[in-house]
Amino acid sequence: MSRPLLYCQEAEKLDLESKKVFKALKYLRDVVDKEILQQLAGSATIVLETVMETNQLITSFLINQERLVRAWCSEACTHIGSTVVPLIHVIGMPLLASAI
Repeated sequence: MSRPLLYCQEAEKLDLESKKVFKALKYLRDVVDKEILQQLAGSATIVLETVMETNQLITSFLINQERLVRAWCSEACTHIGSTVVPLIHVIGMPLLASAI
């Protein structure tokens, strides 16, 4: 149950961050359209900061996903090693014996 909730929380955070980026871009566009040069540098800085925050959030999400996938693969390999490999030995021995 915690995985879907985690995804939901991360999706909400990403949605919030994307709204901040669009709001900052809209403000920058207004500054450019109205030719308010005194606010141009500050507006551009705000856009860059919000994009960086969004990038950090996405990067963090991807790192967490990679960790989950690696943990799942490790668990799957352990499971395969403990169940399938003994079966191969049991089944493979008679085949090897009959081949000789």
